[in-house]
Amino acid sequence: MYDELVVPYRNADRGKGWAIGASVLALLAALALWLLFLCINQLRIIAGIAPSDFDNLQLVADPSTPWQVIGCGIVLLVVVAGLGRMLAFVAALWWRCAHEDWWLRLSGAGFEINDRLRRPRRYRWADIDRFLLVYPSGEPDSAEVPPGQTFAEVLRDGAAGPPVRLGFRYLSDRRRHPGREVDVYLMGWWDRPFDQAVDLMNDWLARDRATEPE
Repeated sequence: MYDELVVPYRNADRGKGWAIGASVLALLAALALWLLFLCINQLRIIAGIAPSDFDNLQLVADPSTPWQVIGCGIVLLVVVAGLGRMLAFVAALWWRCAHEDWWLRLSGAGFEINDRLRRPRRYRWADIDRFLLVYPSGEPDSAEVPPGQTFAEVLRDGAAGPPVRLGFRYLSDRRRHPGREVDVYLMGWWDRPFDQAVDLMNDWLARDRATEPE
């Protein structure tokens, strides 16, 4: 057995994209809440409850029936709930990216990938054939790996995205889609160059093979 190794994923833009998304969703949610307030206020006016300074704030101009206002309110409730859920999800992603709270943990039995809000994904070395780099064309080993560049450095150089992605193939008896070059892709925010990342994973895989009983 050998010690565990935790590889951090350091987001190059610290979640700026998620922050922008959260801001847009927050504005939309605020607008929907305001419309919902107008709807509830108009229902209060129709019911003749407690006149106030807000009596001029109404959602539907001259509704023929209160059901028009009630229908708008139901729709707005669904919209607010949906936007609220999306906002919470995007805000959580932004917070984790800003705090660089992603990692990959390697151990003697396999590895875990903490790249989502739910529980980390877990894989066993015993199920894996090999790790490899795949290029935008979808073909493995079809282009030259940029030497000494991490994903973050590639983005800082002005590239739209990573020139390669790291993934792995399951053993032949465990593959569900034999026609695919890679069965699972690993998150790309590596703290080391791409060639070193694939070497790291294959090295740990080789260690596991070396410890298997003959």
